Amino acid sequence: LYTFVAALVNLWLTPFLISTIGIAAFGMIPLTNSIVAYAAIFTTAIYNSVSRFLAIELENKNSQNANKVFNTAMFSLAGIICVLVPAVVILAIYFPTLFHVPVGWEVDSGWLFILTAAAFFITLIGSVFSISPFLKSQFVPINTVNFVGLGVKFGLIVLVYSLLSKHLWYVGAASLVGAAVTLAGFVLLWQRFTPQLRLNLHDFERSQLAAMGSMAGWVTVNMAGAILLSRADLLIINHYFGAMITGGYASMVQLSMLLDYAVNAASIVLRPILLTQYARRDYDGIQQTAYISIKILGLLMAVPVGLLCGFASPLIRFWLGEEYTFLAPLLILVVFHQGLSLSARPLLFVQNAYDRVKWPGIITLISGVGAILLAIALCLWGRWGYASVPLAIALVMILKNGLYMPLYTAHLLNRPGWVFLPAFLPGVINSILAGAGAFLLDTYLPPQNWLGLAFYSLAITAFFAIAAWFTALKPAEKQFLKNNLHFGW
Repeated sequence: LYTFVAALVNLWLTPFLISTIGIAAFGMIPLTNSIVAYAAIFTTAIYNSVSRFLAIELENKNSQNANKVFNTAMFSLAGIICVLVPAVVILAIYFPTLFHVPVGWEVDSGWLFILTAAAFFITLIGSVFSISPFLKSQFVPINTVNFVGLGVKFGLIVLVYSLLSKHLWYVGAASLVGAAVTLAGFVLLWQRFTPQLRLNLHDFERSQLAAMGSMAGWVTVNMAGAILLSRADLLIINHYFGAMITGGYASMVQLSMLLDYAVNAASIVLRPILLTQYARRDYDGIQQTAYISIKILGLLMAVPVGLLCGFASPLIRFWLGEEYTFLAPLLILVVFHQGLSLSARPLLFVQNAYDRVKWPGIITLISGVGAILLAIALCLWGRWGYASVPLAIALVMILKNGLYMPLYTAHLLNRPGWVFLPAFLPGVINSILAGAGAFLLDTYLPPQNWLGLAFYSLAITAFFAIAAWFTALKPAEKQFLKNNLHFGW
């Protein structure tokens, strides 16, 4: 429900901002988000490491060690943020010089960057507190907090743009307030679900930092590659094709990000399960959970990916306007591989549980660098213009997530290399069929408005949902869904 509401709000907010400040100025918002997200190279490594070690200590009922893990991670994160703050200020000063910024928005873009970075840092601190309810599978309280933060952020954006003169930094300020509200909520949940944990600088332990640092180091490498794959595209687009195309491309990427949010909402339940199975040494259970999860996530993503590809033109027409339908091929290139790429996420959880993140990190970094080099080469010498960037990223993502990830995880579990590959097929096939069905409907009976598009989408979704339940899922996989679709109160 949270992901669905967040998706609707983002879909509505994009044309609202474009009509208010223009598509070129709008492009600065996702561009700043992309740059700020590079800080996650360091901070997400700490988050992944602490969640693994904290899950094991809490499962073993060792409160003393759990406090050492938590406080070592929290104060390490705070130290990293302090180191990054001067870099943020310097980059904000030179932002208009380094990037293509629309004329008249130079000062605003710098303040937008600072405020967005501050909101991001607060969100990262909140994410450490959120580990406690997360490990207890308390997803309804977690998303209740997220709902409140989302409402504050987008409510403020609409309010200030409706009442005040137009400035880019309003978006950053609203994000900062929303992040602060979310942080407060997660602190309350942290106190409720893990009362044995306390903030105490004396529990910071260098030996614990060293234990987490080994894993965190390779997760950092992994994150560097992942962010190159997911965030460098806007920087390349901005450099070679300017602010206007940056705004158009960013609009399409937002739809791709919604798929990512959906997978995160669906898969977040899996990580505590896999961590607990690892703590109990239930290796057969880990394989079964990973295989079924890949298959179910692929089936869940198949229809949204197919609909976005098949209905690309009418969706953009009703959403942004007829003048932006030229972006339809770009949308297809951005999302067509997402069903396969995103459904591999449970394999990453398995690798983190085993603390075997060295080679995945190296391969992801190589993939990120390779995708950037390929994208730049295609921009300079190819014939596809800005379509070169999503094409290069799609090719690399398919190879990494659809081939390397399942092969390496099978090796990790001492299973045959092909053991996870069949799990991807139902999602890929259904994605192609759903896309073909949507394209045929748009060709011969095109939807005339949002209502028609919604009716077609619901009909296709219902058909494939029923077909998947009765033909694609085995009894054990249906039982897995029933066992894990709980509300988490």
